[in-house]
Amino acid sequence: MCRVHAGAFFPYVASLSVLIQVVALPIVGAIADRSDLVAAVTFGAALVFANAFLPDIAAPEERDSVSSRGWALGYLGGGVLLGLNLLLVFHAAEPSSPSRYTSWPAPVV
Repeated sequence: MCRVHAGAFFPYVASLSVLIQVVALPIVGAIADRSDLVAAVTFGAALVFANAFLPDIAAPEERDSVSSRGWALGYLGGGVLLGLNLLLVFHAAEPSSPSRYTSWPAPVV
């Protein structure tokens, strides 16, 4: 029987979880793309797991503040990324070779 050092248990379990994600998440993602209900359920499940970290990150009296700041920074980051993407789309140089788009920048629908 193979002996495993006690300190190596967590890295082995983390590696196993990543391997499971590599196999399972593309399949779950494809299913979620085809079904609004599955997408909503998996998003809700992801929030449950994300919220489970809060007791490890903050003391009970700080949890509201830490959670609020986390959500605020997440929305701020999403807004900044949206702004950068809009700048890229609307101010990009015209491509030098013909493309499948009839106009540049691509029209927003």
